[in-house]
This record gives sequence, structure tokens and C-alpha cells, in this order.
Amino acid sequence: MTSPIKPPGGPPPPITATPETGVEGLKAPDVGQAREAFRQALDETPEAQAVEGPGALAPTEQLGADLAAGRVDRATAIDTLVAQSLAKPEVALLSPAGRVELETHLREALANDPGLSGLLDDLERSA
Repeated sequence: MTSPIKPPGGPPPPITATPETGVEGLKAPDVGQAREAFRQALDETPEAQAVEGPGALAPTEQLGADLAAGRVDRATAIDTLVAQSLAKPEVALLSPAGRVELETHLREALANDPGLSGLLDDLERSA
């Protein structure tokens, strides 16, 4: 059964999406920019701020070097990334249950999300 009542302006335009253009002609986010933003966020943690001295690597770079050299495995890298993320001052504002939920979400995302998994792959190759 159809209704004689029509929405103002007619039906909405169809939504189209392609990997190149994204939704409705919007450009898809640049993966390189996302990787750099991810690294910057990790390097702004308190642990990263404590790194000093000439030639010292930022924690993300050091983690990448350790992964590439086989000094740490992927699980240890995930533990390190989660710990760096949970050390942010904003996380202290969460309730204990919220902190556990955030940690669980971060671990699942780093282990299962293809984009974040790709970032870990980049870290392994970065050295």
C-alpha cells in the first residue's frame, strides 16, 4: 500500500560510496594521516614526555624498533600501546568500570580492527 502523502522536496537522493570518494562524494580519510595522528597521540603520553637525550627514540618509534628486531612480540606491543593510552590524564576521569571498558575496547580494537592492525604492521616494519 502506498500513501498519497509525499515528503517535502521529494525523496532523498541515493547515497553512493566508493573507496576513492567515500560517502556522497566526500574524500575518504587519508590512511597516512591517520597513522601519523595515532603515533602523535601515543607520543604525547606521559611516558613519551619523559624521553630525553640526543638520539632518543619516541616511545612509538622505540616500540616499532623493538617489534622489528624481535625484542617484543605483537601481544607485548598491544600491552604497551594500551598502557600508554590508559596513562592519559583524561582516562583518570573515568570510573573504574569505565576504565576497564576502555581497556577492553582498546585491546579488542588493536587485535581485531583491520585498520589498527595495519598500524601495528607498520610499527613492525618501521625500524
